[in-house]
Amino acid sequence: MEGSMVAGIRRVALGFVFSIPLGFIGGAAWAAPQILGVVASAKPVPLTCSYGTCTAEFSAFCMQQHRVSPRGGTPYRTAKGTNLTLVTTLPDGTSREVVVNDQVSIKSKRGHFAVRVSLPESAVGSFDGKAPALAISSLASLVPLAQVGDKTPLTKSEIAIVTGIQRKIVAKALSADEDQEAIAAGTMTRLISALPRWGRVSAERRQNLWRDIVGPEPTSSSNIGLQNAAKEFRYCKHWADTGRGYGLRHCLEEMHDFKADNITKKAWKAVLPGG
Repeated sequence: MEGSMVAGIRRVALGFVFSIPLGFIGGAAWAAPQILGVVASAKPVPLTCSYGTCTAEFSAFCMQQHRVSPRGGTPYRTAKGTNLTLVTTLPDGTSREVVVNDQVSIKSKRGHFAVRVSLPESAVGSFDGKAPALAISSLASLVPLAQVGDKTPLTKSEIAIVTGIQRKIVAKALSADEDQEAIAAGTMTRLISALPRWGRVSAERRQNLWRDIVGPEPTSSSNIGLQNAAKEFRYCKHWADTGRGYGLRHCLEEMHDFKADNITKKAWKAVLPGG
């Protein structure tokens, strides 16, 4: 039963590809961009607050190969069943969690590789606790906000299928990924989110960042995705320590996007016949 359902969804996904005029697939400005899947981090992503706004970055991937990639800053909303939760630590060590879907701004960053979630600092400050962070629910999907003049808008049925059973198919494929790139990418976005958006990072902060945000250094018996993220972090830290080339954040973003690109390719393959 499950196999026939998956096959049916794959046929529907392909049907969306061929139902859209070819003129719109090449990247026309008036075509609705892709629905995005979001990689759930193993732990909440730290919020960095400055100039009245708190932000966190999440790894994303494209769920619709036939639609155009979002431009930087394209606004998105959470799909049905997707929750963004503000997590703060209370004085007694316990956590407080509040769903903040209606208070956040979500925008694409670096195409479909990442999204930045913003929350007013005043809203964060209105909740008790310290060390604010954002958590996103599993099977998370983001839908681009409808734009005036869109000639190929997303339909309700398209959104329901892509964010529903298709998202589950992709999640199953990613969970079986031996390289565990989703775990590596999710770990790297936690590191990226903890860094300032502009300027260089002090040597002390670079030295302690992994320990402060992720925890102890992984060993050979640790999760493969975590080991891969640590390897990329050491590479980027080395170049930042030398003072040549990339800053730490820029380097981590580039390394992250290589992994996010592979996640997208695996997501596309999962919904094709034989995927």
